[in-house]
Amino acid sequence: GTGMSDLLGGMTMSSSASSSASYPPLNVFNDNGISVIFSFAVEGGNQVIVNAAYTNSNATPVSGFTFEAAVPKYIQMKISPPTGNELKPFGTGQVSQKLQLINSQKGTKPILMKVKLTYTFNGVKKVEQLTVNGFPKDL
Repeated sequence: GTGMSDLLGGMTMSSSASSSASYPPLNVFNDNGISVIFSFAVEGGNQVIVNAAYTNSNATPVSGFTFEAAVPKYIQMKISPPTGNELKPFGTGQVSQKLQLINSQKGTKPILMKVKLTYTFNGVKKVEQLTVNGFPKDL
């Protein structure tokens, strides 16, 4: 079945490909001790694999963490389920999620993404909305 083994399989493949090293990770969000970092791998032509990693450096766990994304019409996106929805304290045990993007206008239009993060911290539900436009130019 799909799940953890697929995710790990995908990760070992991307780390062994020398091309993935040429894209530095992108710090998408860093606030309230919560960080979201994208790392990139290119898989043939215009398909980009984004590995999103979520961590929590607070002393208190974060629960109900959800990541939602929207992209322009010229980009196809497939989001795999996250490895969890609770971010453990002190940065231990990150949650990760894989996004597959296909940019039909590669070379003409950049990858753009609107992101909505929802989570509960210290009993307070928070919603953060942001636009990610710092994708590497040649993706």
